[in-house]
Amino acid sequence: DAERLLLSGIPDSGSAGSLSVRLIATTGAAESASDLFTIAINSIEGKLVAGDASDDRLRGSDRADVIIGGGGTNILKGRGGDDWFPIIGGLDEVNTFNGGDGVDRIQGSGGDDLIQVIHFKGNNRVEIIDGGEGFDTLSGDENANTIDLRDTQLLGIERIQGLAGNDTIFGSAGEDQIRGNNGADRLQGGGADDRLFGGAGNDWLSGGAGDDLMRGGRDMDTLKGGGGSDDLSGGTGNDQLNGGGGDDLLTGDAGDDQISGNSGNDIVYGSGGADTIDGGSGRDKLYGGSGNDAIDGGRGRDTIYGGAGDDTIDGGEGNDSIYTGDGSDVVLFGRDYGHDRVVLGGGKEDELGRFVDRVIFGAGISADQLWFEAHNSDLDITIIGSEDKLSIVDWYANSAGKADAFVTAEGSVLAWHNVEQLVSAMARFAPPAMGETQLPEEMRSELEQALAVGWQ
Repeated sequence: DAERLLLSGIPDSGSAGSLSVRLIATTGAAESASDLFTIAINSIEGKLVAGDASDDRLRGSDRADVIIGGGGTNILKGRGGDDWFPIIGGLDEVNTFNGGDGVDRIQGSGGDDLIQVIHFKGNNRVEIIDGGEGFDTLSGDENANTIDLRDTQLLGIERIQGLAGNDTIFGSAGEDQIRGNNGADRLQGGGADDRLFGGAGNDWLSGGAGDDLMRGGRDMDTLKGGGGSDDLSGGTGNDQLNGGGGDDLLTGDAGDDQISGNSGNDIVYGSGGADTIDGGSGRDKLYGGSGNDAIDGGRGRDTIYGGAGDDTIDGGEGNDSIYTGDGSDVVLFGRDYGHDRVVLGGGKEDELGRFVDRVIFGAGISADQLWFEAHNSDLDITIIGSEDKLSIVDWYANSAGKADAFVTAEGSVLAWHNVEQLVSAMARFAPPAMGETQLPEEMRSELEQALAVGWQ
């Protein structure tokens, strides 16, 4: 098989011009192939400063210098001019760069480079980092590092990473892959479509603008999307996810997570654990998953799936569709909620008393302000004088579709087996007109007995 070889070196001073290199490959059968390469060699305006394998402090001039660490842990200062810091393949070195004035450049070799930097921030920045060919990685060392690339142009850098320390990494304006690895890291993308991976430790990830992908990894992480359509996944641990603007995909994974879609039409999966989910504004799809979840649809027409576990579901403003799933679930409904449709699952009729589902009405809604009527196979409960309506889908068609109790904020309880008495009594009347928030006296008198028997 062919081997990959890296040839590197520094021409002697005064060797500007061109250099011809012929590469010849032979086989054991006396077969050969060759090719001729011509390399342009430009003269150095400033100084050539080269260290050795020890720890060096190297300084350029006010002109365009070439500064080479040569291995070890080095401090390289360019001062003035457009300086060039070549990375020689195969050398084990960690550098602190200070480009100084001018447009300075860190240049990788033709192979897979590991460019290790420390204290890359503020006045230590270099304007261009070019990894060259191969898979190139810009990395900190094992300590806590700050790598700030907001004012640096990256070319051919496939990965930016911290190592074991608590690192702070700011990405460039381009599309970056940033990995924190071990430690409690702070990773922030730039204006493009970035990929951020926290790794182990309690990490903080922020995508910035663009359509970003973020993975928290292990432990308790905080993930924040920006203005784009982001893909956030917390991983293990009790994580906090905020989608920001845009149509985001948010996944809590394992742990008791706090997830907010914020604005945009978001898709949220709580997955395992007891999650707290807030859809925010927009037309969201929210999935609680397993565990005892608290789900708030927020504003907009949302679709909410409670899943397994004992969930509390609040559709919020907008005409929402709610599917409770298995477990003893609570559905909240209040004023200005619009028309919510609820499909109940796992009620005690079909689970032999194992689950109990309830509907709880918000503050300021009394028992005599709720109007019950049958609509095909559904049960409709309207807050009188308003357009707010809660429909229990298939109440009359499916025993599992019955809520076990309706509860007001004042503590009045209407059991499921008393509902039909109210429906029959109210069927003799038209509901109060829009804006009438109390029952007319004549209607109240006629319904008083049914209300007293039904609501306890």
